[in-house]
Amino acid sequence: MCDYSLEAYQSRPAVTGERYVLDQFPSGSKGFTTRPGCTTAICMAADARLRLEGISYALQEAHGIGAVEEVTVRGRRKEVKVLAKIDTGATRTSLDTDLAARLGLGPVIRTVRIRAASAAEPETRPVVRAELVLAGVRFRVAVAVADRKDMRYRMIVGVDVLRRSPFLIDPRDLRRRGTRARREGSR
Repeated sequence: MCDYSLEAYQSRPAVTGERYVLDQFPSGSKGFTTRPGCTTAICMAADARLRLEGISYALQEAHGIGAVEEVTVRGRRKEVKVLAKIDTGATRTSLDTDLAARLGLGPVIRTVRIRAASAAEPETRPVVRAELVLAGVRFRVAVAVADRKDMRYRMIVGVDVLRRSPFLIDPRDLRRRGTRARREGSR
């Protein structure tokens, strides 16, 4: 898949095993090429899996998050820091019912039907607006509210937040920045 901003350039599909670099084209758009200065854009299939190399440690630290992160959730009443599972398989961000009530989140703006991984049938959940801060980036998002008191994490950060973020997710990194802080919303 090539970005429309590269349509003025010659392009070709990516080939498995080939190495590419991210380069800036004369138009100012960035895209994959086989070498710096090459003006043939490499188009990636929508389901392509990429192995990224050469990302500086500073960039990884600035934009990297792990599988578990501290998130600040802000409500009308207060804000709470909670350890959240970063879940690229979850469509929607979800927050524990008791935590949402303590924060003063609401009113319910709609309901959604969600099939949890552990549930046989989909369930209907209320959705409220919340403000989240994850790794210093603020998000305003509609979160599903569910009883998570028996779950390891009182919050799941889903793709609805992650697709709008600048983050690189390292699933091997289970404990990252801020996890020593007081975790009022976590078990």
